[in-house]
Amino acid sequence: MIFASLTWISSWWFILLVLNAIFGLYLLDKAWKSTIRFRCPPSQELEDLFPAFRRKDALKWKKWKLYPGAMFLLVPRFLLLIVLFVLEVFFIKLFMLCHKDGEALSGCRKCLVKSTLQFFTRLQAVFAFWSWHSY
Repeated sequence: MIFASLTWISSWWFILLVLNAIFGLYLLDKAWKSTIRFRCPPSQELEDLFPAFRRKDALKWKKWKLYPGAMFLLVPRFLLLIVLFVLEVFFIKLFMLCHKDGEALSGCRKCLVKSTLQFFTRLQAVFAFWSWHSY
């Protein structure tokens, strides 16, 4: 009787959520290990030599604060980025049909390609990177 009410555990969306969380945590752990050189700076002399590459906020990074975002948002944002990129390439290829290699773009085709690149770059920035590009 008690197991009959737990059928949602074996449903496809629950399995997908669990896989999303596990894969997100795996990617977070892999990225966290690669940032050790920023979180633990080697010496003050090296930071004085290269002040532009100094990370003053890296000592305040906490791994546990990144867990919720990695479990729920990391993989969907990455998949959205891939989908937007594929759509961008599709439209650019469509607009470049019958265009000879080596020739400069001009006229309507140039406007379409430029507008497509700006539109998809803006979508990728807002929905995948959560940033706004004003330049």
